[in-house]
Amino acid sequence: GSDFCPVLMDGKLVFVSGRLNRFGVVYSDDQEVLDIYECAQSDSIRFTAPRSISRRLNSRFNDGPVTFSTDRSWMIFSRNTNQGTPVREGSDAENRLQLYMSHKTGKKWSVPAPLPFCLPEFNYTHPCLSADQKTLVFSSDMAGTAGGMDLFASTWENGAWSAPVNLG
Repeated sequence: GSDFCPVLMDGKLVFVSGRLNRFGVVYSDDQEVLDIYECAQSDSIRFTAPRSISRRLNSRFNDGPVTFSTDRSWMIFSRNTNQGTPVREGSDAENRLQLYMSHKTGKKWSVPAPLPFCLPEFNYTHPCLSADQKTLVFSSDMAGTAGGMDLFASTWENGAWSAPVNLG
């Protein structure tokens, strides 16, 4: 399966992979199901065998890519919502991508919650946090895009993410 979007964090390599997952889901068109994996760094060039980052984070559908807070206490990642029915004419019924947030307490990740600005009729994917963690940049096909998928930014203000602004 495909392996991509690596993040080296605290001696671990976190990445998205289409390798066979714990659910054994295989689409009829041989499309990979993506999950988030991690492996510990053994030395300067080797890592342990990859394992699922968390059963709470990896669903039966596509999960990832992911971005982490600098202290790795929370993350934002993409996930399929599997709506089941089209929400606008010409849209995919089961492949809407939304951004989810999860917090880590001890060694466990919380149940992911969608970011409040995500609307079910649009895709939101490839999140990336700024170094100061106050700006979230991501790709979306929200209304008003110039090329189908544009870059958008949301800022952390008063304890919440702001309405996204198109950067393109």
